[in-house]
Amino acid sequence: PTGPFNIGENKASGSNVGLVRAFDADTGENTDITFTITDGDPNGHFAIGSLSGIISTTQSLDREMISFYDVIVTASNSQTTPILSTNVTVRINVDDENDNPPEFNASSYQGRVSENATVGTVVARVFAKDRDKDEAAVIRYSIVSGEHSGRVEIDSRTGILTLSQSLLENEYRNLALMVNATDNGDPPMSSVVPVVILVDDINDNPPRFDKRQYSASVGEMAKVGDSVVQMIAVDADSESSGATTYELVSGHGLNDFRIASDTGWISVNKSLDRETVAEYRLNVRASNLVQHKRRKRRRRREAIFSDTVELVINIDDANDNIPIFSPLSYVGGVIPGADVGTLIVSVIATDADDGINSQLAYNITGDKKNRFHVNAIGGVVSTDVAVGSAGTMYNLNITATDNIGLGSTSPQPASVKIYVLSRDEQAILLALVHPDMIKNNTKEFIDMLNNITGGQAYIDKINKVSERNGSGVIVVGSEVIFHVVRNYTILTSDEIISTVELHRHLLDTLYAKWHVQKVSKIRHARGDDDDDLKDWEIVLIVLGVLLALTLLFCCCYCLCCGWKRQFSDDAGESQRRTFFTNSPVTRQNVDSTSSDSIQFYSSHPNNDPFKPPGTITNPVYNAEFDLECYEEK
Repeated sequence: PTGPFNIGENKASGSNVGLVRAFDADTGENTDITFTITDGDPNGHFAIGSLSGIISTTQSLDREMISFYDVIVTASNSQTTPILSTNVTVRINVDDENDNPPEFNASSYQGRVSENATVGTVVARVFAKDRDKDEAAVIRYSIVSGEHSGRVEIDSRTGILTLSQSLLENEYRNLALMVNATDNGDPPMSSVVPVVILVDDINDNPPRFDKRQYSASVGEMAKVGDSVVQMIAVDADSESSGATTYELVSGHGLNDFRIASDTGWISVNKSLDRETVAEYRLNVRASNLVQHKRRKRRRRREAIFSDTVELVINIDDANDNIPIFSPLSYVGGVIPGADVGTLIVSVIATDADDGINSQLAYNITGDKKNRFHVNAIGGVVSTDVAVGSAGTMYNLNITATDNIGLGSTSPQPASVKIYVLSRDEQAILLALVHPDMIKNNTKEFIDMLNNITGGQAYIDKINKVSERNGSGVIVVGSEVIFHVVRNYTILTSDEIISTVELHRHLLDTLYAKWHVQKVSKIRHARGDDDDDLKDWEIVLIVLGVLLALTLLFCCCYCLCCGWKRQFSDDAGESQRRTFFTNSPVTRQNVDSTSSDSIQFYSSHPNNDPFKPPGTITNPVYNAEFDLECYEEK
C-alpha cells in the first residue's frame, strides 16, 4: 500500500504512520529491495525502515503548521548491477487534535456608548478564531466577570455586546468586563479578553453643594481683592459635559463681595466696616448649561441646572473706633457724712467695636485729693473718703479707654458734678411696706421714682417705721430718703413733692403695691446731719475764736508786765532800806529807831512773817515811811 496514511498531531516521536511494499520480478539477490524517503519531507519529520518499508515519525507533528505531507518513497535493488529503482508518492494526513485555544484578534477591546443609550444598543464586538478544525474550531462567547457585567450582554455566536440595562440610573464613566471564548473541542479550550466600554456623559445632573449653609469670616481691615472663601459645588456629570458657573444672586451688601465664576472664590470688593455691617448673608448659585435633543422635532432646548445655598460672612472686628460718652455731662448727689464707698452716679461710654476692643476701663481725672473713686469696669462713681458739708460741689472728669485700658481713650471726657446735698434737696417717702421689700427690689422701686419724678432718682437712706403694740415693737413701713437729678440739675424737695403730687394717681394705681402714703420734706431736728454749719459759718466762728484768744493773750501779757514792774520796784526799795544802816535790821533796833525811820515785821528782806517759814515774798511794810526822806536817799 502507498497510503494515504493518517496520524494524529502531537503523536510521540517514533509513532508508526504506515507500511510501504514493493515487488521485484527478479529472483535471487536481485529481489532484495531497499526503501528510502527521497523527497517531500524537507524537515525530516518521517523515517522509513530500509528493509521493512515502515514509515514512522521522527518528531511531533502540528497540523496547524502542516496538515498533510506527500512523501516520495524510493524502492531500489541496490545489491545488483545495474541498480534499478522505482518511486511512489505517499500521502500522510495529519489528523487534528483540540490543542489550540481560541485566539482573539485583539489583546483588548474598547467600545463607546452614550449615557442615555437605550437597552439593546450595540456597544462593542469581539472576535476569536480557533486554528483547530471542525467541531474544535466552533467558538462560543460569554461574559465571565466585571463590575458592570450585568449592564451588558453578549451574543454567544457573534460576540456582539449590547446594553441590557439603562445607564441613567447611576453615573458611569465606563463599563469594564471580561469576555470568554470557548471552542467545542474535547476537552474544550478557552481564552479571555478585557473589554472596556466608555460611557459618553450627557449633562443630566445639576451641580450640588454638600451643605445648605456655609459660613466664613474676614477682618474688617481686609483689602479689596483679599480672598474670603471658596465655594465648591460637585457635578455628577463629567467636566466636559457641563462646566459649573458660580455667581452671587442676592443678599444684603451684595456688591461688597465678588465671586470668580469659574473657581467659586469669593473676595472682597469694597472696604468693609463691621460697625456698619457686621454680618453678610449672601445667596450663591452654581449652575451649568444642559442640552437635550428632542426625538420628534430634533430641536435643542437649553435649560439651566443649578443649586443655590446661603453664605454667611462674619466681619471680624478691628479696634478702629474710640470710646464716646453719651451724655457728656452727669450730675450726682451725696449726703454729708456718707459712708466710704457710697454710690453716687454712673457714667456711660460706648465703643462701636466688638469683643475686647469694646470693653472699657474708666479713670478719674481732676480729683487731686482723691475724694472719689470710679469703678474701672462699670463706670460707677463712689466716695473714697468722707465728703464736705452740705452745699459743697465737686467737678470731676472721667475718661474711658477701650481694650480694657490698653487701647484708645475717649477724646472728650465726661464731666461729672457732685453736690453734697442739703435737706432742701432731699425728700422723704413713707411707704407701708417692709424695708426688705424695697432693698430686694431696688431697681423696680427706683424705676417707679424715675417715672413719677421724670428724672433719675437716687436712694440715700432707708429707715424702718416701727410702732409698739401689746406684743412688742413691729415694723409697719419704711421711710425712703432720696434725691432726684433732672436735666443735669438736682431738684429741690419742693420740686420733688410737687411733681409727685402731680402724678399721685399713678402711685394709687400703677404702683399701688408700694403703698406710698406721702412724700414730704425732711424734718430739721437738732443733731441732724443737715444742721452742720456751712463753710462760711465755720470760717466766721474760727476767726471769732482766734480773735478772742488773741485778746485774752494780750490781757494776760499786760497783767504779767504790770506785776513784773511792781515786783522790780518793791524789791529795789527793800534792798535800799536794808542797807541804809550799818547793822542788820532787827525788831529790836527797829523799835528803838525814831518814828521817822522805816519799820519792818521781819529782820530779813523779802520775808513775810505771815507766810510759812522759808517763803520768799515781796517786802511787807508795817509802818508809813517818809517818801521825801526815801527820795532824798
